[in-house]
Amino acid sequence: MTATQGASVQDAHQGGGRAPRSARSVIGSYVALTKPRIIELLLITTIPTMFLAAGGFPSLWLILNTMIGGYLAAGGANTLNMYLERDIDAKMKRTENRPLVTGEITPRAGDQAEGAGGGVSPSPPSWSMPPCRPCSRSTPSPSDPP
Repeated sequence: MTATQGASVQDAHQGGGRAPRSARSVIGSYVALTKPRIIELLLITTIPTMFLAAGGFPSLWLILNTMIGGYLAAGGANTLNMYLERDIDAKMKRTENRPLVTGEITPRAGDQAEGAGGGVSPSPPSWSMPPCRPCSRSTPSPSDPP
């Protein structure tokens, strides 16, 4: 039976005598590191701005890739924040149940997740951008300053 079929999985990042966790629980802990409720606010303001910048309806491909790249970049930053402030989070009532504080995810695994999310975040937006043209010209334009 696979983890996606409902079998329990041992969180490979935990070790020790912790009870097995479901795949859904492990994935949920990693998603919680990205603070999706905060990212939702960022992405909601991004879409109308894209319409204004395009002067109409931007391509769906551009919207999708911007949303994916934006989620990964913001999620990586939020994960880094949780990693750096895990000791403070443990002392605050509001943040004491975060995955790095409770031990659901180890600091090393959280740091690796941040690197993965932040590292690939430029990729999706770049898939929908036209290639850059060289900016060099052999002769100056009349509008160029002297």
